[in-house]
Amino acid sequence: MSDLNCCYRLSLLAAITLLPLISITAGCGAAGPEFAPVRGVVTVDGKPMSQLSVRFMPDPDKGNDNSAVSSGETNDAGEYELKYYYKRQEGLGAAIGWHRVVIEDMRFSAVPQGGKLPPTIVPANYGSPAMTPLRIEVVPGDQEAPLEITSLRGRR
Repeated sequence: MSDLNCCYRLSLLAAITLLPLISITAGCGAAGPEFAPVRGVVTVDGKPMSQLSVRFMPDPDKGNDNSAVSSGETNDAGEYELKYYYKRQEGLGAAIGWHRVVIEDMRFSAVPQGGKLPPTIVPANYGSPAMTPLRIEVVPGDQEAPLEITSLRGRR
């Protein structure tokens, strides 16, 4: 048997032996979170509100330690649908588990520097993950998650 033929057989044997092991270990990474479709309507003082940013942020205080944040924007009817971006993957929904819901008024981003700001509708605490009073549990399957905010005017 020639040396070349022997080296070829050894290489082939090594490849046949190692390929299944490489395939098995490649699939052993930690599985990512499961996602479920989430949509709803944001109302401020009972009225649907457009131009709001809605973010669902995993709540570690309630056992949700993943890093998959989901977000959406409200349309003219106050409706939103969440989308996630997680480890170069994107899709509709939010990770299953408890979330802190952060809502911000996007009308301020359209005001030119030095321009007159619109009146504040969403209280500042809704824009902070630590301060928001909104907590939602995302469960498997399609989910409606209506969100009600009391504005600063509504508290008077």
